[in-house]
Amino acid sequence: QSNFIRDKGYGMGKYVGRITSPLTGQEEAVAEVGFHFHHTPENQRRWKNWWRAANLEHLFSFLLTCVVCLILLALISYSLFYDAGGNMKPGMERFGQDMNFVWGEAEELRNLAPNSWWGSFIRMFFFVMGFCLLLTTELGVLDASARISTDILKVNFLRENPLWSQSRLYFTLLWGTIVVSTLILGYSLIDKSFQQPLFLLKMSAAMNGGVMFIYSVLLLYLNTKILSRSLAVSPLRFVAMIWASAFYGYFTLLALQSDVIPWIGSLFFVR
Repeated sequence: QSNFIRDKGYGMGKYVGRITSPLTGQEEAVAEVGFHFHHTPENQRRWKNWWRAANLEHLFSFLLTCVVCLILLALISYSLFYDAGGNMKPGMERFGQDMNFVWGEAEELRNLAPNSWWGSFIRMFFFVMGFCLLLTTELGVLDASARISTDILKVNFLRENPLWSQSRLYFTLLWGTIVVSTLILGYSLIDKSFQQPLFLLKMSAAMNGGVMFIYSVLLLYLNTKILSRSLAVSPLRFVAMIWASAFYGYFTLLALQSDVIPWIGSLFFVR
């Protein structure tokens, strides 16, 4: 979110500069550390107005859209696999293994109109929309992880290095991640003994939970030790961040115990 604000030049972001492709445009001078405004009444008023606008933007563009999409996907699955009484339809248990439920939803959508082109169209449309949903999500994750890693490396280790600008770091990390991910998936197709893609999906989800746990704790530290009280989060948000830290921390430990640690053990200890 903050990188997006910087790239668009919103608010204080216009004083920092933005990441520009070294292939398509000239790079701008970037102030890695950023700026801080003076705590005058007028600046405080502007800050509160901007913070309110940022919250509304995030509410409508992220939270509400995610909630609506999740509810619709859950309703589609429930309506296809269960009857009006809440009982699973006969034969639906065959779609309960791994990611088979996605294929099962598509098949059941086609069965709504089995003797018509309409059923086949709905089935294909479901697959296409699922592909678009996963692709856009993955693109967002790749972009965000590359931006965050770029900031960490540039500010802490390469601040005085003119060769590794933020743009070069960003594109190196972005395409490096894509190449490594492609090699891992390609190897899983060649070596059948390699873990299935579902395991990689679960592993990445566990790592994402770990990252969210770490940055929730860091946000708590930032708001209690670094930011002034006029800019720090409200007590209600502070409690919510403590809950988020506990939530992500619990499921991170659970994922480590059930998936990650046994997998690491299987690499070094062969029965």
